[in-house]
Amino acid sequence: PDSFSRTVPIWCAVLNQAYIKLKAEMPTTNAEEEPSPWDSLTSTLFTPSCCIDKKEVECMQARIDTLTEEALAHGCIDPVWLLRTLKRPLRPYWITQSPGDETDVQSLVSTMNPDQYTCLICISCSVVSSDGKRNQQIWVEDMKQKGDLGYWYTPGAADDEESFSRGITPQLYWKHQREILEDACSANETDKAIDRIVMQYRQDQEMEDAVDKSCPNLDYDQAEKLPFDTIGETGIAIGSRRAGRPPLCWEHFDAVLNITDMQYDELKDGNDIPVGSSYLHAPVKEGKRDRTELEKWMPVCLCFILINVSSKRKVLVHCAQGKDRSVAVAMASLALFYNCENLNNTSKSLEIKPWCNQVSTSSLEKFLIGGQIKAEESQIHCSSGLDCQVVDALTGRNGRDAMFAFLKTLEGDGKQSDITK
Repeated sequence: PDSFSRTVPIWCAVLNQAYIKLKAEMPTTNAEEEPSPWDSLTSTLFTPSCCIDKKEVECMQARIDTLTEEALAHGCIDPVWLLRTLKRPLRPYWITQSPGDETDVQSLVSTMNPDQYTCLICISCSVVSSDGKRNQQIWVEDMKQKGDLGYWYTPGAADDEESFSRGITPQLYWKHQREILEDACSANETDKAIDRIVMQYRQDQEMEDAVDKSCPNLDYDQAEKLPFDTIGETGIAIGSRRAGRPPLCWEHFDAVLNITDMQYDELKDGNDIPVGSSYLHAPVKEGKRDRTELEKWMPVCLCFILINVSSKRKVLVHCAQGKDRSVAVAMASLALFYNCENLNNTSKSLEIKPWCNQVSTSSLEKFLIGGQIKAEESQIHCSSGLDCQVVDALTGRNGRDAMFAFLKTLEGDGKQSDITK
């Protein structure tokens, strides 16, 4: 998988390069130093030759210096800790089902040098295709059965279920496993059974949406389960898209944060949003379809949540299913804005940090733009209460750094910042 063959090697190289850079900047002494494993290091990047060609290695190598500088500049690496901890260069090794060339146990044992390196062993069940192509399906025969039974295996697809699941979810699978496994005999019949289950589920969802629109006064409490879960007494709730359906959402929440690429028609123009309520739409695609948008919109989402919870307002954070993006944003807000030290004490609840109560829309505008925006000049983004200039500043290239700098000014007690930590 990419995480083992590319991400891990790149991070090892960055840490190795950072160590070398920090060590070179330390004052030298006249005393002779003992030989170090770092002295014989010729390269900081190590990659598996079985699945990465020379050209890609060169592209990865060309980025190491820049990534190292950025990691050090942004405080991602603690220099003191790194120099004290990393005694030998980091070197990843790989074990897969493919024999030879550093990919099986026997070859690994013969090439590993724990006296020279800090060894990271990456073990993968994926089969490396002979020509190095990704997603090349391999037919695997079922040796326990007679006849031409087996299955198609896609290397590296274990965490890419959308590429092979035909739309079925774990919940649907366990609900219909008898129909999928017992009633279907061939691969084609299994596919047809899955397609039929998924189609029925989607039709049921469309029917629910139709009922919701035809009966706008149908209360959540009449459903078997509420489409949202509250996080203690924080005022924050996580929910599915249905939880953000107007007008019922306004009966339970003062502010709604929609982290999907879809919007209810009643919320798009803001005309049906009650006075005093807030709505923010962060257009982020679901799952792996999103590459950068969640990171881009995270500062805006966090500031939106902070401004509302600091005013004792109830906030709904929802995505499509309430299990993905909404959870990430809610967890980030808890980590930043709430005291989590006493979570093991069941008698204590999450409490908002005292400095969070200082935040306001005007203080955010003053910090990011240099002054409070006049009412006649203000252009509110998506009924969120946040001016478009503020949103632009927070979603820009330096949006994350701008948000952290703003939060530090609020905390400003002269001690080590919780935000920095």
